[in-house]
Amino acid sequence: MTKFIRNSVAIGSACICLCLGFPSVGWSQPQVFPSQAPVQQLTTVVLADGDRISGFLSPSGAASLVLRTAKFGELRLPWSALSSVDFGDQVQLRLTDGTVVRGPVGWRAGTIILMGPGKESPILPQSLEVMQWVGQPDDTWRDKWKATGAVNASLSRGNSQFLVAEIAGDVTYQAPSYGLGFYGGKTRNSVGIGGQSLTIGDESEAGVLLDHYVGSKAFVFGSGDFKLDRFQQVARFWASGGVGLDAIATKSAGLEVSVGLSRTRDVAHIQIPTTQLSSPELHRIYTQLVFSEESHQSIGKQDIQFSQSVAVYLQVGSASVGVAGTSSPNRQGIVPSSGQLRTEASTRLAVPMNSSLNWTLELTHSYTKHPYPGSQAADLTLMFGISVQAGNKKLESYSAK
Repeated sequence: MTKFIRNSVAIGSACICLCLGFPSVGWSQPQVFPSQAPVQQLTTVVLADGDRISGFLSPSGAASLVLRTAKFGELRLPWSALSSVDFGDQVQLRLTDGTVVRGPVGWRAGTIILMGPGKESPILPQSLEVMQWVGQPDDTWRDKWKATGAVNASLSRGNSQFLVAEIAGDVTYQAPSYGLGFYGGKTRNSVGIGGQSLTIGDESEAGVLLDHYVGSKAFVFGSGDFKLDRFQQVARFWASGGVGLDAIATKSAGLEVSVGLSRTRDVAHIQIPTTQLSSPELHRIYTQLVFSEESHQSIGKQDIQFSQSVAVYLQVGSASVGVAGTSSPNRQGIVPSSGQLRTEASTRLAVPMNSSLNWTLELTHSYTKHPYPGSQAADLTLMFGISVQAGNKKLESYSAK
């Protein structure tokens, strides 16, 4: 899922939202008749020295083929030791890039061969996350979800001149070709006055996101979000949808591009010269065209995660603007009804402390061409904190840091 889904809900927000679903191949669905209970067939292996072994396929990974045999119990046979394999029936394969495919499988010249109608697809063992019989009970539910929690502090220059503290969390669920995520967070903003910090407002946010892969790399997505920003006195309701492409998707690196439309409604309390109302309420409804680019890469044996993203939000058409408490329902000069432009760029580094905890460091710059009165156009934020993860840590999440 693209980063801008969450980022477009707040001026100067530094929230990251990314989710990659598991694409599936249409011709690879298993052929199991509802009236018949599937019966697993024997898998026969011929080793490089000519020995033959038969057994039932157990979940196998990149290192070895696992068989349950009556004579020897469970055997783990390195792929390099195999000469030929007769799997006997269809199997399911989940690859390291998230792809899930099903179909008849063979073994030839050190390569797994997935046999589809009229074509064969070679799969190297090192790209295999798990292989199992299609009738195997699905006990891999733990691999389909991920939860993230984070506590962060930051030094900010722009709308918040002192310290920003944040607590956030999200839950992501992945099924073949679908992804669903929920997230929420709360931020405390402070400014420095006379050498002391003064808290003048906080932010609360919650949202839901959904994506669906329509091919091995292309996906469609949609989302909804609500943000209450008492710091800048803005309440924002937001919905979006669009299409995207995983240009690069490997175990250690990824590049995602997307384009979509967002529909936003702002309710803002603003400061303008008027004798009727010192802080009138502005209602603004507008549509944005959103372009997003996002990449990530794993570094070294410690699995240090480096990521960067850029998003551009361009208002298309005129916005509906009205100011409650003034003589004019459309007060010109407060916020232009067209031509709004926002950009956001961020770079993030996550260093594992252990299997569940990460140190995180993130630098974010955001710019708004026409900010609301009382707000600045640019924000520069250096954020640092600790995040904790549970579930399948390989999943990309609609993550709050």
